[in-house]
Amino acid sequence: MPRTPTTPAPPAAPAWADPDHGAWLGLSARTGQLVAAVAGRTDVIAYAHPGAPAQVGSTAAACFVPALGEARFDTTRLMDPHVDPAMVDPMNHTDRGRVPVLIGAVCHEAGHAGHTRLRGQGPGDDRAVMRWATLLEEPRVEGKVLADRPGDRRYLRASFEHIIGTTGDQGMGRAAAAEAVCLILGRVHAGVLDICDATTVWDQVEGILGSDLLIELDALTAEACTLDDDDTDGLVDVATRFAAALNEHAPTGRGGDDGGDTADGNADDTSADDDGDGDGGGPATRLPCGAWTTGTYPGDTNSTPPAGDPSGPLGDAIRAAAAAVTANGKATAAPPTPPRADPAQAIAAQAAAAAASAALQVFPADRTRQKPVTGSLVTPTADEAAQVAAFTARMRRAQYRGVQRTKVRSQTPPGTARMPEMMRRETQIRRRETPTATPFRSVRRRAVPNPPLRVGVALDISPSMTDYLRPAAALTHACAVATTTLRGRVAAVAWNHRVFPMLPPGHHPNPTRMLLPEELNGTSSGCGQAIRVLDGALRFGAPGDVSVLVVVTDGHLNGDNNDVQRQIAALTARGTIILWVLTHPTGWTPTGAARVYLPDAEQFGAVASGALCQALADH
Repeated sequence: MPRTPTTPAPPAAPAWADPDHGAWLGLSARTGQLVAAVAGRTDVIAYAHPGAPAQVGSTAAACFVPALGEARFDTTRLMDPHVDPAMVDPMNHTDRGRVPVLIGAVCHEAGHAGHTRLRGQGPGDDRAVMRWATLLEEPRVEGKVLADRPGDRRYLRASFEHIIGTTGDQGMGRAAAAEAVCLILGRVHAGVLDICDATTVWDQVEGILGSDLLIELDALTAEACTLDDDDTDGLVDVATRFAAALNEHAPTGRGGDDGGDTADGNADDTSADDDGDGDGGGPATRLPCGAWTTGTYPGDTNSTPPAGDPSGPLGDAIRAAAAAVTANGKATAAPPTPPRADPAQAIAAQAAAAAASAALQVFPADRTRQKPVTGSLVTPTADEAAQVAAFTARMRRAQYRGVQRTKVRSQTPPGTARMPEMMRRETQIRRRETPTATPFRSVRRRAVPNPPLRVGVALDISPSMTDYLRPAAALTHACAVATTTLRGRVAAVAWNHRVFPMLPPGHHPNPTRMLLPEELNGTSSGCGQAIRVLDGALRFGAPGDVSVLVVVTDGHLNGDNNDVQRQIAALTARGTIILWVLTHPTGWTPTGAARVYLPDAEQFGAVASGALCQALADH
């Protein structure tokens, strides 16, 4: 029987699509932290969930209501529906890039909370003046936000299309063009937009208003953006002159009736209330973005809702500019794509972390917790002192070179281009500033004669080294004395199946006293761990220094030779010289290490120093 094809069921809506889902409560609390940071006040409650503004009668996607002390954000319009609100923290820079439109709206409304002082329109106030005052307040507030938080520019740009999409007069008249001067050209003066972002809008507005009037209105808008928060009289004065330039008294749209003469001088009555408590002495007035002035909140009944976008070429220019700015804002605000993981780098990082941890166990920061090797300080014999002196003298005459690497930043090639600096340079050029960004990085290498040494010595004190313990300790002492004489850095450990500290890194040995470990029981399985401890303590392969690892052993290891080989391979790959000093001719030597056999262990000075000087010269 043939199967009847079925239509696949639509994907289920995520659980957080429900406005009452608990995740929105957490997002609202975290959004409140960002509002407090931007506004500089902690008495504003934030609500971020689907339909939040509608709950107080607002039709906007975001609004700040001073009378209620609330900032509300409709996440249905401001967030991607696939983003889990429980995983978004607006205070986290990476999370902000996932919801840039929401963050831009938060910054804008929080800017009103921190900087808007206008009160609602009173009975004696000129409606035209009040309208232009609220329009001029929009870019002024964003300019104040950027003055305190320049990094929020990308988010204000990302939300620009949303904010502009909720404002504008219908048609191609002078009012629509003047509104574009306030909302778009004003944001150029505020620093949100670049000049190139508004070029097309400027051309369209100039065709409607004429060049002289456009320049006059643009100058008034720039003046409004420089006003202080408390200078509401100044803002009303600019709005009065703005309305007078348009020969308006009560224009169509958000202000009231058509036609009329120049403003009648009642503008002084629209200043902020003295106590700033939000009552304003009358009903609040709605700003273009959806926020409200101080005053009694009446819902969306005290002003005409936005009438939609301008039509014709001006509307097309505004929508094209808004789309381009928003796309650029989202791109610059997006979290950086994590680089593809390099397995080799991951392994190296794990090895470095293991080495640092091992070094802290043997060389703890608290010296009282250190467990030194069991032994005694003895005075070297005359022959041992002569061998130490010969070793040091040979090292003084050694000629070796290192490579000094310097990272250089440059405005011009050659070098590796870095995109953040490239974007900063492009922004500076568009703002007609002198470019100071340095987008190119290069590494300059210079040969340095006799650079500082980092020498680590690992002494085998397992039972098989009993006959060679004193000369091996003398060789360890000679390496330490010679290194510090050459102003190098040295550390030494002793090992059997465990690792014991002999000389902590950064300490200088006493030339007349050497540490002689006592015989210890155990096995010789701790070589790999000893190497790991010295690597973590001295950080072999550091730029500018020459690193040397000296292992003194009979080569009869009963541990994991593969671990030792891996340690040696990793160190040689970082440019570390490995000197493997053997007291027995048949002892094992790892690949990559320079083998040095001491036929007469008590005459170590010439043989060991010669091998070390040759390895340094060949480095």
